[in-house]
Amino acid sequence: MGRALIVAAMMLTCGVAAQPDRGGAEAPKVKPAEIDPADVDLEPKAIAALRAGEWDKAEQLLKRQIELGQGRFVPYYNMACVRSTRGDIDGAHEWLVKSLERGFCDLRQLRRDPYLAQYRRDERFGAIEAGWGRFLQRRIDTDVAAARELFGGTLTEIRDDRLRLVYLSSYDQKAFAEARADVERVAAWCDEHLWPGLMREDETALDAWVMVVLPSRESFVRWSLAEFGPAALSGFGAVGGMYVHDEKRLVSQDLGATLRHEFFHVQHWRHMTRLGQRHPTYVQEGLGSLVEDFEVGSDGRLTIVPSWRTNIAKRRERGGTLMTIKEMASLAPERFTGSRPLANYAMARTLFMFVHDRGLLRAWYEHYTGQFLADPTGLKSFEAVFGKPAAEIQKEYRAWVRALPEVAEEIQTGMASLGVEIEAGDGDGVRISGITVRAEEQRLRRRPTSLPGVQGELRVGDVMRSIEGKPTREMAELVRLLSGFKPGDEVRIEVRRGRRLEDVRVKLSAKGEPSR
Repeated sequence: MGRALIVAAMMLTCGVAAQPDRGGAEAPKVKPAEIDPADVDLEPKAIAALRAGEWDKAEQLLKRQIELGQGRFVPYYNMACVRSTRGDIDGAHEWLVKSLERGFCDLRQLRRDPYLAQYRRDERFGAIEAGWGRFLQRRIDTDVAAARELFGGTLTEIRDDRLRLVYLSSYDQKAFAEARADVERVAAWCDEHLWPGLMREDETALDAWVMVVLPSRESFVRWSLAEFGPAALSGFGAVGGMYVHDEKRLVSQDLGATLRHEFFHVQHWRHMTRLGQRHPTYVQEGLGSLVEDFEVGSDGRLTIVPSWRTNIAKRRERGGTLMTIKEMASLAPERFTGSRPLANYAMARTLFMFVHDRGLLRAWYEHYTGQFLADPTGLKSFEAVFGKPAAEIQKEYRAWVRALPEVAEEIQTGMASLGVEIEAGDGDGVRISGITVRAEEQRLRRRPTSLPGVQGELRVGDVMRSIEGKPTREMAELVRLLSGFKPGDEVRIEVRRGRRLEDVRVKLSAKGEPSR
């Protein structure tokens, strides 16, 4: 029973991106300069007191968290646990209701939490169970209304009953449908390779709905600045999207890799919640990064492919700095995201791509989740499914990384080129910012605004959405697709010109040649 208590406490205090409640019910936030040193690390102190059965101390710490607006629903839930354990069933109910009002929505946790054993014998708990479906419906309706007010603009709403998603999209019907198709493919891939049966109807009835907001660029920028400040819009701190599990809300400005990655987190958190587990960051991000880059076969199934992330891993391997499996498994969350995050994400993706390539991903995940309490790092699961020590797996892994193909990260001189200059677009494609010109034209400041094609033309300001039917929602996708063609090839490009979609056929030139 001791282990069960620890797992329950971890699930309640270590939620992804847990945010203080922004509603009016919370106390005003205290400025950092005003924080008393005694108020540092209140959450772990409260959990330590809870584990030790120091109920008075736990209550004092939890009340202080609530006064400071920390932890959103977490301290309210933990207060309900304390009151239940002390036999105060009325108090337990009162605090549990407060936690539900602030976002807690895990009925499975309520059913299994040993701290709530006494409260579960009360008829009011039965009433909560009986009304769970209505509670979840009211919650998502409230969340949708709040999101419409927060993001503004015209947002198309579609509810996906099977995946328990509510979409709010600012994109045109075709772009939105293609994004949803990607989400469906990711869900199918996960069902095949990681957690079969996750979305069975008898299981999902207890799951909270997740809201997927696909706002306009203007709305996304406004939201990013409010959430993260100016750093969210540039450099390594740039944010393309985020899933906040406590809020059951996914926001993405990119309909491609970012949306797929964040939706994977939605599914992964659903599975972790059902198991009462929280997997380490390298597992969450390594697995989530797999679905960023793939090819779609004629049968609609996904094939995970190398990407710019595997290029980073290859460079680390050549330089002797590729993290070992043992090092990756022991990497603390703050180090994974705080110290060389691009390299860490790249190495985590490459490691799990290796496991997947060997046909062992599902076996690894099943062993890992089955033995989670014995080894939450996952190292023993690597050794179990490969049938050899980690050091021997590492040798095989390094050889596999060396043999991976390099993926083009930019169009270099001589490679197939469209003859245009590109910049980031609005999430549904990349924008044409200029036409490649001769040095003489550049000197004379002759800047053409269009490029004639075999059929139609490309214009400055056009948003390129696909090449030969394959999406080009962001730079990496465009470069990867173009690198598969040769100069002289003719390709069909779908562009969005304002709100109108057009097909243009273009003959590719070698980079370095002037515009035609």
